[in-house]
Amino acid sequence: MSDIPLPDISIIIVNYKVKEYVKGLLESIEKAKGDFDIEIFVVDNDSGDDSSTYLRQYFPNVTYIDNSTNVGFGRANNQVISKAKGSYTFIINPDTVISEDLFTTLTGHMESHPKCGAAGVKILNPDGTFAPESKRSVPTIWSSFCKMFSLHELFPKKKLFNQYYMNWLNENEKNEVPVLSGSCMFWRTDLLKDLGGFDERFFMYGEDIDLCYRVQDTDFHIDYVPDTNIIHYKGESTKKGDLRYNWIFNKALYQFYDKHYSTKYSLFFKGFIYVAIWIKTISSEIARVFKKGEARVTPP
Repeated sequence: MSDIPLPDISIIIVNYKVKEYVKGLLESIEKAKGDFDIEIFVVDNDSGDDSSTYLRQYFPNVTYIDNSTNVGFGRANNQVISKAKGSYTFIINPDTVISEDLFTTLTGHMESHPKCGAAGVKILNPDGTFAPESKRSVPTIWSSFCKMFSLHELFPKKKLFNQYYMNWLNENEKNEVPVLSGSCMFWRTDLLKDLGGFDERFFMYGEDIDLCYRVQDTDFHIDYVPDTNIIHYKGESTKKGDLRYNWIFNKALYQFYDKHYSTKYSLFFKGFIYVAIWIKTISSEIARVFKKGEARVTPP
């Protein structure tokens, strides 16, 4: 039997062409480490820019996994989840920076709340504003419709139109929530393994919703803990707003419905959802191109 102590926290970072951001994240992890024994894995999804070679010169003690193809977010995380040895597993996006008190705050919360299976923190945009994806609900047809067609932005104070992001909850108060953002998830490793990690049918987006949704079949719950935070430079590893992003994101919602609600909704209704996804994707691309064209017009 090995006398080597097991780490407290296993950290998983999936990188795709943002090695400079990963460097900044690893630096922030070093500052937050304190007395915790941690193991860090960086999985590179075929960035094609020698990311691991670049990072290894600064962080030689990190374990690097280089995929020959982009296998997707869920599958890349699963490559590590199966071998994670920490009591907790921290899944964090590459284009983020964490607060120095994050590990202390989250481990303390988990230890004082034994039925908390996973926890998320307050996510801040680069300008310091609150990111609504910090706390979310399980998407329903109505909440997703409001999200897809931006009704939550048109009526920011109305609970009826803001169910996707649970905007009626105070961003500074702890709450149980159904869904965490995949950009920052702090899990009990045993629970994460019992759930089988991410469903690899979701290439990118939606896998965090699916994983959190499956927690409801256990004795655990999920908590939003705003006592600490991360900064998320959203859109760096995947440029949001372009046609591919809109399609992948909206398609992920359909995959979630198809997996979990297939017996609840008729074939006709599911077809309606699929058509709505296409309409939203195309309209978003038209709007993006139009705005891009406007920006090129030089004012008189």
